Amino acid sequence: AKRKAVEGLLLKALVELSEQAQLSINVAFSTKEEGERFDRAGFVKRLAWQAWWSNRQPHGYANLDDFLSNLKGKKARTIEKQRNEVESVKGLQLDVIDGAAGDGALLTAELMSEVYHCCYESTQMRHSNLDMEEALDLNEDFFQMLAERFRDHLLLVLARKDGRLVAGSLSFRNGKVICGRYWGRFQEVPYLYFECCYHRLIEHAIACGCHHIEPGNAGGSIYKNQRDRGFEPVATPSHHYIPNRHLRDDIEQLAAASLELPSWASKRKSAYS
Repeated sequence: AKRKAVEGLLLKALVELSEQAQLSINVAFSTKEEGERFDRAGFVKRLAWQAWWSNRQPHGYANLDDFLSNLKGKKARTIEKQRNEVESVKGLQLDVIDGAAGDGALLTAELMSEVYHCCYESTQMRHSNLDMEEALDLNEDFFQMLAERFRDHLLLVLARKDGRLVAGSLSFRNGKVICGRYWGRFQEVPYLYFECCYHRLIEHAIACGCHHIEPGNAGGSIYKNQRDRGFEPVATPSHHYIPNRHLRDDIEQLAAASLELPSWASKRKSAYS
């Protein structure tokens, strides 16, 4: 009761501050109960759509083969073929390092420096006009700090070829939920992206009894890749308080449009049989 009273006072003060300063408030990733509070306070609710992988409930999948057996035959065969091609690459070794599963000692500052250069720096340079490391949003020190202060939540899927790190994905694990999968690579290997970002993560989630993999926002082609691998559409609401009446009208129109499922989220595009 005390917590609810404090939350009520904070919300009231937040709305008053918004009105006085004529500044909008945007809140994302609220709980269901918090969202109901925002609704009652006059916030505009807007839906965004993401594709999440969910373990079977109440009894999770026994292993990856068990999961694949629940997919449409063509989808499952495609995944198996892609995995076999990755495994056939000579000198390629993949490792899953999960700080939440007791691998914290492996998540050193030195390893995270490798991840920075292979997965982050190379990707930023490849997809931008940057030509100086100083222009990047994140630096090597930040990745080393993750190893020092956040290793219990780090989850890496790393690919080495003849001992050299050539690609990998960076995710975070909080209990039974895996979030994000930042991908990067030095070397192009067919289907390695799918293996690091989806197949190994799903396999690991099943082995650890995780409930969800939440990869975050993406574009149309990425959503298609996710849906082909058993990720299903999930509505992720945000709440907005807009003191300006004209701007609020525009946001309410966007919010109404967000109730419609995007084309990639249609039921017929599900990978499940």
